[in-house]
Amino acid sequence: MKNPVICYDSTCLMCSKTIGYLLKHDTSSYFVFTSLNGHFASQYELPAETVVVVTPENQILSKHNAIRYIASKIPSLRWLEVLMQITPAIIQRWGYTCIARYRKRFFGSTSCALQNSYKERFIS
Repeated sequence: MKNPVICYDSTCLMCSKTIGYLLKHDTSSYFVFTSLNGHFASQYELPAETVVVVTPENQILSKHNAIRYIASKIPSLRWLEVLMQITPAIIQRWGYTCIARYRKRFFGSTSCALQNSYKERFIS
């Protein structure tokens, strides 16, 4: 695998909107994407209900560590990477956990249709 793979909850509207943002702003096509329910993700023992990045070196990053990695690769998210560099990890974990716990309640659930529009950027 030469590109990092972002595994996300495809039934979460917030997650789907975030992936849409990344597709738009990842102009170098650095990332590829898959659902946590997909075949690729089933090869790994990935935590459910979270974002996971599988790096080209097969390193698995989840939760706030995955967000930080993603932010470091997308130019329009460099501000988030800087913010995470100066914020203690315990606060990052707490913030991620709070958002992850209530995301479907606040943003809702849906079936992600991005795979149909960006077939070349998604793996199964």
